[in-house]
Amino acid sequence: MPRSPLTTRSLTLALTATLLTAATFAAPLTTSLKAGQTAAAPEREITELRPGIYRTRENRHHGLMIDTSAGVIIFDTISKGFATWLKGEIKSRFDKPVRYVIYSHNHADHISGGEVFESDNPVYISHELAKDSMIRMGVKTHIPEHSFTDQFNIELGGTRVELRYHGANDGRGSISLLVPSQKLLSVVDWVLIGRLPYRGLARYDVDGTIRSLYEIDKLDFTLAAPGHAKIGTKQDIRVVRRYLEVARAAVIKGIREKTPLDELVKRVRQELEADEDFRTLAMFDEWVELNIRGIYHQIARLEGHQDVK
Repeated sequence: MPRSPLTTRSLTLALTATLLTAATFAAPLTTSLKAGQTAAAPEREITELRPGIYRTRENRHHGLMIDTSAGVIIFDTISKGFATWLKGEIKSRFDKPVRYVIYSHNHADHISGGEVFESDNPVYISHELAKDSMIRMGVKTHIPEHSFTDQFNIELGGTRVELRYHGANDGRGSISLLVPSQKLLSVVDWVLIGRLPYRGLARYDVDGTIRSLYEIDKLDFTLAAPGHAKIGTKQDIRVVRRYLEVARAAVIKGIREKTPLDELVKRVRQELEADEDFRTLAMFDEWVELNIRGIYHQIARLEGHQDVK
């Protein structure tokens, strides 16, 4: 039967379930492979960041796993194959049930495969906007019974986890996860460390992302574990935030001056390239002009400006 809606901002579960034997993982084949070829096995790993807190990975996608005395908390299941592998690892390494599965946002490449953990009877949680999107788009995962709008706290085995919504940024219902005792923060798609935002920023709300980055800057953490790229510090996050601010301001200036787009892109790139902190970010050469064009088109559309000819 479905669980009743959440009525408090905190929820504590007792340890009462046992683990089932984990399923065996078989590497999938792709339709583009020639006869006799097999797909390369995905790269998967679990890396301890702080005592009891682990970063999980499948290729370029990262999640989080928190080990407590009363069971395990998972932040993003990524894919069915990965979730199946992770369940086996939890069985062999920790021999504990999964008590919570938390979805960071609505994107299927981070939250698919949640049904793998149903046998542990965990609490599934997401922001209400993410849940609505999962249902509407038919994401292949376990739809969370529990959702929240602003902030929701979990306490399990003496560990407190704080979930927060910061408004529009990248993805619907994207939340942050903070473990105060370990001063560790995890945000998936809109916190980046040491790398430019993805290509043309098609999924980003640029203004909302900058605002959200200021909000998390107020939180008490010393280590951040994003869903992509490197882990790092609050100062590392500020570099990418400043990059977005400088790019946005330069693009707005060019729009106001009616600068032709190609000329604007060249000028803004030169300004960004002159800053060593920006120039050394990964994917700068490959994505900086795509970033600029993406910011331009987003601002021109939202502010009611037509493309400059």
